[in-house]
Amino acid sequence: SSGALFTEGDQGRDGGVSGALTLRVKLTDRLEASFSGIGQDSTLMGYPAAYVPLPGYRPVSYTLDRYRNVQEYSKERWGLASVVLNITGEGFSAVSSTSYFNRRVVEQEDDTEGTNQFIESTYGVELGNPAFMTRSFTHNERFTQEARISFDESLLLPRLSGIGGVFYQHEFNSFSQPALVVPELAASGLFDPGYLS
Repeated sequence: SSGALFTEGDQGRDGGVSGALTLRVKLTDRLEASFSGIGQDSTLMGYPAAYVPLPGYRPVSYTLDRYRNVQEYSKERWGLASVVLNITGEGFSAVSSTSYFNRRVVEQEDDTEGTNQFIESTYGVELGNPAFMTRSFTHNERFTQEARISFDESLLLPRLSGIGGVFYQHEFNSFSQPALVVPELAASGLFDPGYLS
């Protein structure tokens, strides 16, 4: 709002590090195990998108000109680990696969213009365009277990072969947006305490 220009280092840069590893070991002549892991850590500073102000809701410039200097970002970290066991015997084989997945995302978004416009048009109160931001936390976990057994003819009955298996999965998801207090909103008396969520 002052017309000053801001320079943000790494603005719009997407950086990431990932890795994977698999180990395989033959424990006995009939038992083999594999251990695998893969993961990634990435950070995006600023969103590669044009600002679309109301009421037209279309880009007016591809140079960002915002009310406040709120750094937008997205930080994501995830990993997947698994253990696979292979067992072979006389006329049969069995496989057991166990995996665990974990993902966490933290995002910050600049909501300054839209929130100030809403408060002014709805309540008729000018706050002086203070910074409003939304910070989001996402967490995903998933545990999976699968087991399968196959047998050849004559193991149970002549001319009978087959495959059987079981599958189990447990998933956990959470999402939260904590309250961020805005002093100008608190001073206005519109909301007590002075935050929007």
